[in-house]
Amino acid sequence: MKLSTSAQAKLYAMTALACGIWLIQSVYESMQDGSLLSWPTLIFSACLLVVILHTTHQAVSGMQAVRRSQAEEERTTGDDPATGRDD
Repeated sequence: MKLSTSAQAKLYAMTALACGIWLIQSVYESMQDGSLLSWPTLIFSACLLVVILHTTHQAVSGMQAVRRSQAEEERTTGDDPATGRDD
């Protein structure tokens, strides 16, 4: 099954959001138990940060590609998708 570019971008955005929440929760719990500056916590947080940055970049790139293709399609057909009218 092949996902559309729009679906992929939305999936990347949801992944970035979930990992962001996970990072916040992990840092909060580490602060509570005093292990915030331990190596395992730092490495885990760094890995989550890399995943968040990557998935956010992919989501933004995907949504920009979708918008570009929609604008190109609108330009070639002359249709206005917002109103449904031809110019």
